[in-house]
Amino acid sequence: MVNFNRNVFKKLSVVRERIERLVAMQYPYREVSYKKLENDLITKFDLTDPKTILKYLGRPETVKPKRVSQEVRYLRSGAVVPKEHVFRVRLERKMGLIEKWGYAKMFLKDGVPYFRLFYENLINKPLLLFQECEGVEDGEISLSL
Repeated sequence: MVNFNRNVFKKLSVVRERIERLVAMQYPYREVSYKKLENDLITKFDLTDPKTILKYLGRPETVKPKRVSQEVRYLRSGAVVPKEHVFRVRLERKMGLIEKWGYAKMFLKDGVPYFRLFYENLINKPLLLFQECEGVEDGEISLSL
């Protein structure tokens, strides 16, 4: 028999709810920049840990150059030669939970990472998506049958 930890399911439901609220806050925009979603996670949900943001949003493929400068002294001649080395670290693309659960798809637009949002995949759809429905006027729902 498999033992399930209930706390894991509670944490996953909290994460799913946060991601859904984050996506719903972007309505009616279909394409949102990575920086905008990252800033909303920080300001609206107080998630400032870089590992948490990486888990939620993922990361586009990036190349980080690292420069190292040094001076080489030759013992016999006493000459000093400045040298500079550039190392490039390539970070693979990593999918976040927002992509794994089907709420968005990351793509590059002029070299800048963007998300294409899929509002139809939201479980708890915001009222704004149903403004065309019958019985919804000025944000109120008519409950009469």
